[in-house]
Amino acid sequence: MKNTGLKKYGNYYIGPGSYFKDVQLAHLVCLFQKVDDSPVPNLGGRGIVYKTWIDTVGAVVVKSYLRGGLLRHLVKKSYVKWGKTRSQREYELLEVVRSLGVFAPEPIAFAFKGGLIYKGWLVTKEIRGVQTLADLSILDEERAIGVMGNIISQITTLVSHRILHVDLHPGNVLVNEKNRVFLVDFDKGHTYYGSETALRYRYCSRWERAVKKYCLPERLIGSMWAGLLGYQS
Repeated sequence: MKNTGLKKYGNYYIGPGSYFKDVQLAHLVCLFQKVDDSPVPNLGGRGIVYKTWIDTVGAVVVKSYLRGGLLRHLVKKSYVKWGKTRSQREYELLEVVRSLGVFAPEPIAFAFKGGLIYKGWLVTKEIRGVQTLADLSILDEERAIGVMGNIISQITTLVSHRILHVDLHPGNVLVNEKNRVFLVDFDKGHTYYGSETALRYRYCSRWERAVKKYCLPERLIGSMWAGLLGYQS
């Protein structure tokens, strides 16, 4: 795991502090200010994302976190800081799942501004040449069903290490031209302390709700239940 020590730049705290030069930190701060103007993703989304380029790093995605629930109507983008910020927790979880062989975005930096009340951002390398499974299932249902085995294999790895991705749905699965799948948006992911069967059921149930909500092909549901629990929903 990279050294995640923080470096202060203006009113922003950015980690890992040793990763960036001042000119790159200045660029990041400008990006953080722009990202909130980007559109909210259509499917699910726990953050606003902005794609750009950083010298010596390449194509990246910058995410600003959104609040859910009723509080989002009052305070949409600010959080109370207890321990690590959401961006740091997601950064560290991405490092963990990638070390287990799960295909997920490479974390580059996390940042926050404020003290007890803060706003946070996450920077990851962009996964290029991909589309969401949600979009693919509408354009080419057979191909979408064909990659479900790869998705289930990735989820099985998470399950075997008791990791819960709390918002795994077809909009948070990316598929490239070679049918490699990537799991994204690990915000609020955590260790699950229930049984492995309960964790598999939780993944299947969340998946089914999203497929039905967004009117995606229902074969995606059957494939997930069959692959993770061995029976149709």
